[in-house]
Amino acid sequence: MQRIVFSELLNRSVNVCKIEAVERTWRDGNVNRYPEGRGENIISYTFTGGKRIVDFEKGTQYALEAPAVVLISKGTPYLSQTELTGGDGMGHTVCIRFALFDDSGEELCFDEPFRLWKNDMDGRILQAFRGVLSAYLATDACPMTVKAKMYELLKLLCIKENDGGLSKAARQILPAVEHIEKYPELNTSVTELAAMCFLSESYFRVQFREYLGCSPTDYRNRLRVEKAQELLDSSLWTTELIAEKLGFCDTSHFYRVYKKIMGTTPRKGRE
Repeated sequence: MQRIVFSELLNRSVNVCKIEAVERTWRDGNVNRYPEGRGENIISYTFTGGKRIVDFEKGTQYALEAPAVVLISKGTPYLSQTELTGGDGMGHTVCIRFALFDDSGEELCFDEPFRLWKNDMDGRILQAFRGVLSAYLATDACPMTVKAKMYELLKLLCIKENDGGLSKAARQILPAVEHIEKYPELNTSVTELAAMCFLSESYFRVQFREYLGCSPTDYRNRLRVEKAQELLDSSLWTTELIAEKLGFCDTSHFYRVYKKIMGTTPRKGRE
């Protein structure tokens, strides 16, 4: 079994399987003990009430107050206890069990027994959890759809985790960065990117260079070349198709940008 850092999920090919999802309600003080740990990873979203998670091995305690997410790695011994303010009402969670493998079939596990997310102010994470649950419960449930929703959830959590350490300046330009990363093939103007962040064009340029060390155009070209290198490894893609797909003006433009960034030509990069 190979151990990985959670954020690695964004940059490697993994296979999520054995997905099961459920929505549960819990009374105050309800306790679930797993002294031997679970036989799979479990990730849960507490959207009403709170939980106290105890690591049996280290004795460490984690307090979760809604909205909060906890990922517990396979085999981690722990205790979970519902805690409600004043003991009124019920606690609510959406829980998902899943296994993780790489492309060679080797099982993957996370390098930390517990991982917590405590901020979901816009509700996007809860929506992603419910997306997995709805796909799983559908009467005509399609395994591919369930997996697709699970990948969306894991990706969102990876992005949220990475965003957590951003400075105020970085957060200001984040909408533009996300747009470029999602649509590197589009030649969105700097004026349009600045408008997405509600910043003046001049201030946006300064903040972008301060955070990423380059201009928006250079950043987009880096992403294009990285994707181009991946496509060059496939015999299905010609340089002409790559140039067209990734938004270059023409093949010559693609060659110039590629050589500027990689120091060699696409032809040699393919070799």
